[in-house]
Amino acid sequence: QEESSALEFVPKPPVSCFIGHTRVQLKACVDASPVLSGSFYYIGCQGGILARVHADTLRLASYTDDCGSNQCSVICQDHRVYAFAHEDVGAHVACFDESIQICHWQCRLPTGIKTTPLWLDGFLFAQSGKYVWKIGAQTGKLVQEWGLPAFVEARPVRLKNELLYLSCESEFGKMISLRNDNSCCDVVQIQDIFLGPVYKDPLLLTNETLVVTDSWGCVHFLSLHRGPGETVAVSSCPLSAAVEMRREVVVGSLDGTVYGLSYEHSILWKVEVDSSVYSQPAVYGDYLVVVTTAGYIVVCDGDSVAQRHRITGEIWSDPVSCIPSSVCFGARDSCLHQLVLCVS
Repeated sequence: QEESSALEFVPKPPVSCFIGHTRVQLKACVDASPVLSGSFYYIGCQGGILARVHADTLRLASYTDDCGSNQCSVICQDHRVYAFAHEDVGAHVACFDESIQICHWQCRLPTGIKTTPLWLDGFLFAQSGKYVWKIGAQTGKLVQEWGLPAFVEARPVRLKNELLYLSCESEFGKMISLRNDNSCCDVVQIQDIFLGPVYKDPLLLTNETLVVTDSWGCVHFLSLHRGPGETVAVSSCPLSAAVEMRREVVVGSLDGTVYGLSYEHSILWKVEVDSSVYSQPAVYGDYLVVVTTAGYIVVCDGDSVAQRHRITGEIWSDPVSCIPSSVCFGARDSCLHQLVLCVS
């Protein structure tokens, strides 16, 4: 639904230059985000393909197609690589060693997984629709299953003693609290807030405020103490997941704009980035790196564009900024890209 409403913009010329652009050809389109573990990127592709790429040279080290038959997402934890493929019927979960050449275990779930599961205390928490499954990370055995009172798509927020889920049903308007000790699954009413459908992962701020973006173009500031919240309408289009930068909350929109909001719930600035923003922006020092569905990579310095670059493929992958002076992301040209930024 969000993908179909993405806008098309007239291409604009590059601004300044990036120092270097490296890419590696993979086996299929890459909508998932790369995961950096040690000196390697792990990236899932369409068709259930999992690739391992040298982070310094972006050279393909190894790959496996033993991850189901559809888009694959990845978690790296305790020297193991977990791959999750959303199938037409059900979901395929597999656990590999770091070389991704040895498969320790595989299992299937009854419904597809569109959201990367959460690793917590030796268990994988996978969700789909109205269900959450707890899987042993070492064994692949299903430990527990919960039925939820509403559909969920976004990853939960991990707190000390609970996992908080937000629904993609606009009429629900509540948080679902799942206790880590498996004791209960509670429903918590959100005070004075009417949430639109939530598909993007919430952002937990250090002041115990939860920032939630919805498909109606609103940013919600929710108190973890279950007190009243605040809503800021920033766009008429769906928003990306929020990111924190210099004590500001930054979100992108399918309307082709990136917005900066204060902790006091006001819009501080906005900048046009040439085309629709589906992916969560990445923070690199004092700069913001934004990728768009038209293949633009835009570096923003506050409310101005410092650099602009374009590739031939659409970008639906979240950019990752972890190697010094560079940003890495997947694209629908079946490549994993790495750009070295020329910012001071």
